[in-house]
Amino acid sequence: MKVFTIAGPKGGCGKSLTTLTLAVRAAVETGRVAMIDLNEDQGTLSEWWTLRGKPANPFLYNDDGTLDEMVEALAADNWTYCFIDGPPYEQDLIEMSIIVADAVLIPVKLSYFDATTIDSIVGMCRKRQKPYAFILNEFDDRKIFANANAIAIAMLEGRGLILKTRISYHPKHRLGQIQGKTGPEMDKGLAKEIDALWTEVKELAGVTPVLKSVEGRRG
Repeated sequence: MKVFTIAGPKGGCGKSLTTLTLAVRAAVETGRVAMIDLNEDQGTLSEWWTLRGKPANPFLYNDDGTLDEMVEALAADNWTYCFIDGPPYEQDLIEMSIIVADAVLIPVKLSYFDATTIDSIVGMCRKRQKPYAFILNEFDDRKIFANANAIAIAMLEGRGLILKTRISYHPKHRLGQIQGKTGPEMDKGLAKEIDALWTEVKELAGVTPVLKSVEGRRG
């Protein structure tokens, strides 16, 4: 089982959106995708899963055990992927979510870029020798934001890998989240960017690319 932790030091950076979007994309390839919601106070991922109809795939795993125990249980039950929606602020739990991960994804909204808080996550990843990368979330490529985007990206470049694919600033991503869906399910035009993102995420974790075509399963 490959474990992806979506980590961020505070709320509002798009951890839950990234988690649910990638989990649904992964479910196109396998019927064994699990999610763990560590943000109990906000519970965005749990609310989305309930709105979706509590599907078996991706499945939201809840247990009274510790995080490492939950991950071990999922691995023993032969789940293919596990996505962990990390908590904000709780440094010990954030670090544990990094320890159990095969790869760590750090969503960043350039409009809320905070180098100090980003560095705390980067430090944990380096300490635990975990591959990590930044995902630019709600990326607005309109010309008016070009200079601000360039400055923020330049600040990130010295801190780690930035995935080439970005989650665009598109209303259907946010609308899907509050309706138990994902952006590509609301607008098929968004599927291309999430396909590309999923490919990069798998490469980060050392997953062998899936060769068979999945286009026919989109409906």
